[in-house]
Amino acid sequence: MAKDGSELEILQEMVSELKVYFTELTEERVQASVRANSPLTYMSLVVEPQVSDKKSYPVRWITVLLSVIMGALAALIFIIHKERLGRQNN
Repeated sequence: MAKDGSELEILQEMVSELKVYFTELTEERVQASVRANSPLTYMSLVVEPQVSDKKSYPVRWITVLLSVIMGALAALIFIIHKERLGRQNN
């Protein structure tokens, strides 16, 4: 009789564990169903490329300004370097 009681307790424990597992699976299924049936609020829409009407170029004045600044800095560094070399030789 004691053996039957312990087997019953084991079976009851297994049933309760299966209930918990079934509840978790049901929850996951409901969440997946909600995600699948919900309207998309974001979407990547890929469209065919179109040729633009006007060619795009970089803004010319920015290119010129950056070139002038870089040239001035290079000249300044060269002059400072030349001055230091001249002082060291004297």
